[in-house]
Amino acid sequence: MRACESLGNALAEAGFTIITGSFRFSTADYHVLAGANRVGGATEVIILRPTLAEEGDDLDHVTSNLKVHRQFFSGKWKDVRHEQVDSADAVILIGGGAGTKRIAEIALSCRKPIVPLAIFSGTVRELWPGLRSTLSNYCIADDVLKTLEKGFDAQLVVELTKLLVKKRVGNTEINPSVSPSLTVQPNAGQFPVVQSKADEFVSPQSPANNGTVTFNYSSFNGRFSIGDGIYLFETIWSKASNTSI
Repeated sequence: MRACESLGNALAEAGFTIITGSFRFSTADYHVLAGANRVGGATEVIILRPTLAEEGDDLDHVTSNLKVHRQFFSGKWKDVRHEQVDSADAVILIGGGAGTKRIAEIALSCRKPIVPLAIFSGTVRELWPGLRSTLSNYCIADDVLKTLEKGFDAQLVVELTKLLVKKRVGNTEINPSVSPSLTVQPNAGQFPVVQSKADEFVSPQSPANNGTVTFNYSSFNGRFSIGDGIYLFETIWSKASNTSI
């Protein structure tokens, strides 16, 4: 609970818009909002829920200082997951069960950045090996990955989320927002339009000036950047046959 509240506090202080769904005290959503509520101010919260959800709304006392917008969609939770991910620029995964797993699957299929907090048990721990590999493709440092797996640092989560969103949209000025299963959105009050063509993303990069670099040549339309500063250059790869690249 304290970790989630700490994360909510850090997200609010960083100006994130928080997109969430669940109202239950037992969920990460609830405690992230409780942490954000301590900051209050201009923090926006967008709650996306199905009309047939069985749980009641007991969020008022943890959102009293937040600007809350509720949106309801026909159907059940499985019908709303796409709406939650589509409305976000990134997803922060915390623990969870089948619903969190579905959020992760949708985010991966849409190439939405995912920040998995594997220190928590549940779905995120199960998905960690694959999600770690995805983060490695963005050249995220090993010590950051180790913290996501074995520790918790709210400020690191905020900065990593910003970095991944910037890499995805190729914009160094964007100030995103997040939700737990959480989703992220840059400008309060409006959902961003992000093109999903691979050529419009900043390609993954290895800053190494020597040694061996391993990467997935089929991602980002075959683009991968090597080096740093004046020595930075982008390579482009393609598959010639089943046995050659």
